[in-house]
Amino acid sequence: GGLSERDEARKKNWQDLHGRRVGQSRAAVRRTLEAWRRWHHPVALPQLQSDKKHSYRAQLRAVFGSRGHSHQVGSSKATRDYRNLLFPINHTNAMLRDHVSRLVRRSWAHSKKRTRLSRHLWVFALFRNYVRGITRKVPEVTSAMALGIALRKYGWSEVLRWRADHFFRFGTHGRGPDSR
Repeated sequence: GGLSERDEARKKNWQDLHGRRVGQSRAAVRRTLEAWRRWHHPVALPQLQSDKKHSYRAQLRAVFGSRGHSHQVGSSKATRDYRNLLFPINHTNAMLRDHVSRLVRRSWAHSKKRTRLSRHLWVFALFRNYVRGITRKVPEVTSAMALGIALRKYGWSEVLRWRADHFFRFGTHGRGPDSR
């Protein structure tokens, strides 16, 4: 929405050639929730915090069914500070844009292929969870350590030697590279 006449014409020409772009958001949300269900502790009540997107509620019910779940909804338009329910994801997205050049706004540094972006995001995830300290005040503790997935902080040279299948061998809930 809100496109200039020139961009609206370009969009129409593109749609005439390729057809209308089909949104993939619903399917992506469904895949994410299904992955969450596979890794979530079977007894714990799933707790989701999200913005007001309507499809989340329906997808959450479809995936978790009668098992029950908790869903807190916050406004994406509210002040984006520590008190905001969506602060953790807003902060993570800001970090992604800062650390992953392919996501920097208004630049030529974008991914032309989905697989390349996916690989770049995995490198960021490794850095964010295993190499970088949670905060500058606590630099010796990583997110993976705080969750009990890793027993120590890793260096880049170690992490970049890990193979992709390494992440699929270990689940969450305290099992990680240190628990072989």
